[in-house]
Amino acid sequence: MFVKVYSVAVSLQLVLQVSGYKMFQDRIPNGKVVPHPCKPNYVFDGVGHKNSRGGGERNPFGIAFYNAGKQWTKSLCQEDTDGDGKTNGQELGDPDCNWTPGSGAPSRTTGISHPGICDPLDSALCKNKSTWVDCSPEKDFKCDAMNEVGMKNITIKFPTTKVPNTETNYYCMAFDLPQDNDYHLTATVPHIDNANVIHHILLFGCDEDEGNVTMPLNTPQNCNMGDNKCNEILSVWAVGSAGECLHKNIGIRFGTRGFKRAMLQFHYNNPELRSDYTDSSGMQLFYTTNHRQFDAGVLTIGQIYMEIKPRQERVEVMGTCHSHCTKKWFSGSVRVTAAINHMHYLGLAMKIEQFRDGVKIRTITNDQVYRYDNPNKNKTTFYGEGTSDEMCFGFLTYYPQANIKRSYCNSWKGIPLCKAWEENTEINGCYLSRLLNFLDPYSNNIFANISQYCKPFGPCTVECLEERKRLKDHPCLKGDVLDYLRSFLNTEKNPDTLRFWGKYESCENKYINFQELERMEQTQENNKPDNDMEQTMEQTTNEVPNEHHKTDQAPKYTRSGR
Repeated sequence: MFVKVYSVAVSLQLVLQVSGYKMFQDRIPNGKVVPHPCKPNYVFDGVGHKNSRGGGERNPFGIAFYNAGKQWTKSLCQEDTDGDGKTNGQELGDPDCNWTPGSGAPSRTTGISHPGICDPLDSALCKNKSTWVDCSPEKDFKCDAMNEVGMKNITIKFPTTKVPNTETNYYCMAFDLPQDNDYHLTATVPHIDNANVIHHILLFGCDEDEGNVTMPLNTPQNCNMGDNKCNEILSVWAVGSAGECLHKNIGIRFGTRGFKRAMLQFHYNNPELRSDYTDSSGMQLFYTTNHRQFDAGVLTIGQIYMEIKPRQERVEVMGTCHSHCTKKWFSGSVRVTAAINHMHYLGLAMKIEQFRDGVKIRTITNDQVYRYDNPNKNKTTFYGEGTSDEMCFGFLTYYPQANIKRSYCNSWKGIPLCKAWEENTEINGCYLSRLLNFLDPYSNNIFANISQYCKPFGPCTVECLEERKRLKDHPCLKGDVLDYLRSFLNTEKNPDTLRFWGKYESCENKYINFQELERMEQTQENNKPDNDMEQTMEQTTNEVPNEHHKTDQAPKYTRSGR
């Protein structure tokens, strides 16, 4: 695909989606041995999903299982979710509905059938009910490059590592790549040890200066989404993928002329908070000295601010790789060979589109595979690293790698991060790069009185509140820019900056009350009747007998006060 990128937008529509983890197999009888209805000797791992490997859209049993609280209940056992005339209990070997998790084998362990697929598929009863079932022969992961003469491979695995009994953890391990020659990476294959907890694996390239990587080698450690010296994505694996095979014309360079050190990042998801899990997963790398025509890279695009309120039927979040960024960082045309969408559990649909001068050029990805069926998450969800948080990222594999200077192009709400702190560049009328430089006249003109009148994290003085009122319409201190500034300062460590911002925020609560009073006064002013109307109302009121006049006062007051 030829892409001369000037602006790329990522759109993510969010609703609740089920997890595809094998731990749910333990919650139903014979959950690990449910057969595929049309593939002999093949187990249907994702019992609650239409995808036999798990993940994605739920099948009828998956929907019923979710509605039952993801538990095997008597009601769920007695239900016939696929409409083939057999109860779920009969299909899963628990016809009397007596089985409970942890109680051992159910009353029957043979003759098991799938409770979400009407079977036999070709029967008169079922032929129109399960058309979504994939009966094509199962194919192993194929990549011609892996079988090339001279192709080498190395498998990097975590040593057996205890998975913490908390829901979300990121563990990383740095390691040296082969450096005896100049290589191209052409394919990767995951080695999954504990499918109950592994959510995704990322392979990162590290800074070429080995001294900049402080993480100890070959030692897994909790890393909070990564190491800032190892941030070039080389390969991505997620549940449902069998591996990654690069286009025949491209390779990712490492060795004597490329990356010399890499890092594996594992996202562990342990919602059951089990303390007995361990993992030693890894990734197999295939590489060669038979160089491809082009060096490849991976560009990450997306949105890093999300605030999804509970019980919303549909929420759309957009992240933009802005034209300002592409014009700055792209030195020529690129070709995209693969694209991956990445969301967490609220993801309903996601697409990546390319625009040029405001006109849509093409759709790069368009995943519309999930069906809205439960809005009842009862708390606000934010962007974050946990699987109970949400993400919206697209990973684009492209070439030639040299034509894009940066590997990340994200936005924070409507703010392109590539220009947020760019010198002499304004965002919605604000020059952020100058704002926190207290020696800059631009900053001094805004904040001189704040520094003089306000006390950091102390009481709100009258003079400080008045200064806040004066600055209320400044472009740096309202809307998305102010929200971004507050978010940035949450991670700021400079004591002078934090002390100053403590002064600015010292009147925050009273300033909010002031804003609310202003809105109320403005609303009253807008709803105030004109003089002619007031005279007419007075004449009408005077004509009303006294006993009725009192009862009319409340609605009259209410009308004028709205």
